[in-house]
Amino acid sequence: MGKRIATRLIAVCLVATAMAASWGVDPCVLEASESSPRLVRIDMAAQPPLPRLVPISQVPSAAASTVPRPPIQPQPGPASPPLVSISYAPAPTAPITLKSLAIQEVPRPIAAPVSPPLPVAISAPAYVPPPVAAYTPPAYTPPAYTPPAYTPPAEPVPPVYQSAALPPPLPVSLAAPLPVSLPPPLPVYATPSVAAYAPAPSPPALPLPLPVPLPMPAATTVLAPPPALPPMPTLPPAAALPSPTLQPPVAPQQAALPPPLPTAPAPVQASAPAAAPAAAPASGLAGGKPTDAITICSFNIQVFGESKIAKPQVVDVLAKVVRKFDIVAVQEVRAKSDSVIPQFLSAINADGRRYQFVIGPRLGRTVSKEQYTFIYDSTRIEVDPSSVGTSPNPGDRLHRPPLHARFRVRANPPESGFSFWLVDTHTDPDEVSAEVNALADVFMEMKALRPDEDDVILLGDLNAGPPQFGKIKQVPGVGWAVSGVTTNTRRSKTYDNLIFDTRTTTEYTGRWGVLDLQNTFGLSIDKALEVSDHNPVWAAFRPWETRQVAGTPSSGLMQ
Repeated sequence: MGKRIATRLIAVCLVATAMAASWGVDPCVLEASESSPRLVRIDMAAQPPLPRLVPISQVPSAAASTVPRPPIQPQPGPASPPLVSISYAPAPTAPITLKSLAIQEVPRPIAAPVSPPLPVAISAPAYVPPPVAAYTPPAYTPPAYTPPAYTPPAEPVPPVYQSAALPPPLPVSLAAPLPVSLPPPLPVYATPSVAAYAPAPSPPALPLPLPVPLPMPAATTVLAPPPALPPMPTLPPAAALPSPTLQPPVAPQQAALPPPLPTAPAPVQASAPAAAPAAAPASGLAGGKPTDAITICSFNIQVFGESKIAKPQVVDVLAKVVRKFDIVAVQEVRAKSDSVIPQFLSAINADGRRYQFVIGPRLGRTVSKEQYTFIYDSTRIEVDPSSVGTSPNPGDRLHRPPLHARFRVRANPPESGFSFWLVDTHTDPDEVSAEVNALADVFMEMKALRPDEDDVILLGDLNAGPPQFGKIKQVPGVGWAVSGVTTNTRRSKTYDNLIFDTRTTTEYTGRWGVLDLQNTFGLSIDKALEVSDHNPVWAAFRPWETRQVAGTPSSGLMQ
């Protein structure tokens, strides 16, 4: 630090000497200032004033304060301009002489050493945490529980259904009496004397009602209804069986019957075994309904309600399916409105058909209720209104107890037509085994319901194939139509069937089939599933009643 200050002082002196030489004057003598021991006075000849020097602060050096320096002797000379105060650093220990200039540092007072700050002791009271009281949780006493009193729900009062009587036939005024030629009376067969079985020849086909023109204005021709048939013999209906409502008859229109199938059925023996009949399945009914048999169909129309009835392309396929059969037992009608089936019937009869229906109540243990319905061709089939009802359900073993009704084929004479019970059912998919076993009891109860009726056909969506029939297979003489093929639209399961007693229902021709929706109507799998996830199944039965003669169980003769 001292060397840097001395160097700056020398530089200032050299500058002053150079300036004096340039001005032609004698060198100046630096004198110590009386006011400050650190300043020197420069006596110079009278010259123009020098520019002011910038003050430089100096920190005293410890070495400079201890080494004594000789005084600077002033030299006489010309008058000098006013001195300029210059701050400088301490000079070296020996006097510095440049040419004729002698510089001597004036002794300066020694700066008093600064004593270090005295330590200050800060005392603070020691922190004593406040005392904390020990926490004692309150004792917990659980509230006393008193279970609510149980009040069993009231037993629902079953609705009381009243059988709706069929309206009387419409009056028909004819211009002239229509001659009616009845077929020859059916022969009465006696029991053959030989032990060998001789089957009876096939009876003649059903007579067709003839259209009768009525005198109407503007040359309008109206077809007359079929001749009125005598009422079916009836017994009082079973007790506590609700009877669904009947659909009123539609306007009379005559529909021509299609020709019979090209192949004639083989005779059916009454002593057939209880196993399923070994008949070749038919994929469909070519040319419409046969005249030598009636066709009974079971069809689960998946979730048949307001949404499906609003799709014209789906309704068109469903109507075509129904027109192929004489009776269709429908399952899974799920509609809040009572107008779905009447709308469907209007679509079926749009081409002049005369189908009617009976429908059961809404059934089910959940909010999703289902109805059963029978849709039948009234020109070939008639129904006993007093026989329509819901089957008993002891022990509440069935989610949806079956709907039953007694039908008869229209024939001349009326009592010769094939009469039978139809029991429409749809088992719950989660309780198939238990409900199939319950249906075996329903089947036996229906056989004992009327002594004058021995033909009971249980049909519908069982959600099971013959291997899963359980208790049904233990019924004596039981058989079924559908076997060895799938019945659902995806062609993976056998769910639907027709079950009957092969010993008594000898009217079964052995013809049956599954109507494949995709192949029959040229639909893709997605379009077919829009119609239903089930294909219709059907079987054919002779239209004439056959009964066993007492003591001859294998005769199969008509009585």
